[in-house]
Amino acid sequence: MEYDIDEFVIQHKAIHQNYCEVIILANGQITYAEPSHLMKLQMIWGVPADQLFDGGDMRDRLCKEMPPTASPVHWLSEVLNCVIVWYEAIIFPPNVTEQQLQSVKTLIRAGCVSNHPSIEVTMEYQLCQDENRSAHQLELICNHKTRILQQIKQILSL
Repeated sequence: MEYDIDEFVIQHKAIHQNYCEVIILANGQITYAEPSHLMKLQMIWGVPADQLFDGGDMRDRLCKEMPPTASPVHWLSEVLNCVIVWYEAIIFPPNVTEQQLQSVKTLIRAGCVSNHPSIEVTMEYQLCQDENRSAHQLELICNHKTRILQQIKQILSL
């Protein structure tokens, strides 16, 4: 189930304190990371719930597309353009949207997420695309990641 940010904050705060495990979609809508962040990301990607544990066509397809060296949560975050949220940590995709940033700001202001979460920008998909990157290409990716991280922290006033 997806929630808009205001609806989510009201319902979430009525039940939870110092706990928040959600995924924010590109449109700013929020969904609980149930049964886990990784499994919910797989379902968003298109894997049916009944294939999460036992496999099947879609799960097999995802496993073929995702490099074995990839961190699945980071890779899917970038591929799906989703923000991954825990109470004290947030992973942003490099193409984070304004709607996602506004949802994160609202979660922090409402106390659903810590005032000082650990912030990370994933570049997992980009890094896994070409294992033969030059040192210069890796440096460019790293610099781009740093710029995005600084922009996010500035927007969130962290």
